[in-house]
Amino acid sequence: MKVRTGRPPKPDYLKRAEGTYRKDRDHTPVNPAPGIPSCPAFLSTEAKKEWRRIVKLLDGVGYVSHLDRALLTLRCQAWADWVEADEQEKLQPQKVFKSPNGYGFVGPLTLMKRALEKQLLQMDRELFLTPSARQSAPPVAAKEEDPLAKFFPRAA
Repeated sequence: MKVRTGRPPKPDYLKRAEGTYRKDRDHTPVNPAPGIPSCPAFLSTEAKKEWRRIVKLLDGVGYVSHLDRALLTLRCQAWADWVEADEQEKLQPQKVFKSPNGYGFVGPLTLMKRALEKQLLQMDRELFLTPSARQSAPPVAAKEEDPLAKFFPRAA
């Protein structure tokens, strides 16, 4: 597996807007049809609540497809694990522990929460759930209006 380092490639629509687009370097993205993937049955209750919340948000802006099921599953389960670690940490009043040699160290629940926070942030970037990721998100196609709708309004 090739590890990609450095800045992520700039989308072609931005290159066109800036006037730097070259046809020989076209990177036509895969644009799967929007759709809501099914929630896996094995997710915990908290993860399922997060699934419903996130899928609703992503579907509202058109950024979810059936290809995102695995990433959404990982993200929602990481959230549920973070919530559980946070609840366990609240029951434990001591955050810093002393080793037998007298050195202080951070508790395992705090370390686990930090690791989960990094994972969540990375997955949120992939799903365009952070403000900076939304700045680089591809434009969503506008919903087409019926050209006759202004002449023949529907009764509500």
